[in-house]
Amino acid sequence: MTKTLLALLIAALPVLVLCSCSFDEGDLADVYAVADADGDGSLTNEDCAPDDPSIYPGADDPWGDDIDQDCDGFDGVDRDGDGAPAAGFGTSPDIEDCNDFDAAIHPGAVEECDLVDSDCDGSLADEFEDLDGDGEPDCWDDDLDGDGAVAKEDCDDSDPALNLADADGDGDTTCATDCNDEDPGLSGLDLDGDGTSSCDLDCDDNDTEVAPSQVESCDGKDNDCNGEIDEGSPSDGLTWYADVDLDGWGDDAATQVACAAPEGLVAMGGDCDDGDASLNLDDAD
Repeated sequence: MTKTLLALLIAALPVLVLCSCSFDEGDLADVYAVADADGDGSLTNEDCAPDDPSIYPGADDPWGDDIDQDCDGFDGVDRDGDGAPAAGFGTSPDIEDCNDFDAAIHPGAVEECDLVDSDCDGSLADEFEDLDGDGEPDCWDDDLDGDGAVAKEDCDDSDPALNLADADGDGDTTCATDCNDEDPGLSGLDLDGDGTSSCDLDCDDNDTEVAPSQVESCDGKDNDCNGEIDEGSPSDGLTWYADVDLDGWGDDAATQVACAAPEGLVAMGGDCDDGDASLNLDDAD
């Protein structure tokens, strides 16, 4: 029987009695019994022990008697389920949870180097050194490597080259991917999304067509970051022909791909004898 139906039946009892309906005293007693069998004020379908008036939601639940009096699933008050009773509900303060809303905090927990009293012993330092006596462990608030960043702001406080300070203001740190935190032009960030950062030798990290892995093309850029522009045999270069006899026609067997005409090469091939200027495609004979 649902809670709503029970509530309706109970609310209608006076009306049923006044109208002399077919309910007799035994029926009414059965309804009340189903609604709250043990008389503890909790509906039977909500009571984890419907036959025991000392057990119901909201009852006092003393710690350590192995009985869940308040029907929350735990012996005593243990909101986070870590096995330690909430403050004020244990048999002694030593076993009580100093934060009953965080299962990682309770007596016997492993203490970390932070500002959380994980083991509820009242100390933040515990086994960690606190040479300055400020109540905070040195591994949290001291600058052990002398790089200007205290431990809590340093990814490795034993290495002065690594810290979370962005000294050059390029948005990257040595704790992340910055290879040189004194040069804003160098960082591990891939600003243009071409898969290579300036720390990976991208010579223009604002241009997706420029990176060490790119193929040189005729666009006036150093696409492959080798320090030269439009050099070699660019992917979109033109074919030029050697013109030994300087007749304006080149040898089809002696070519070079380049963006602009290399010295001694011409744009037209087809010279049948590049050793004789009188023999070329301009010759009427």
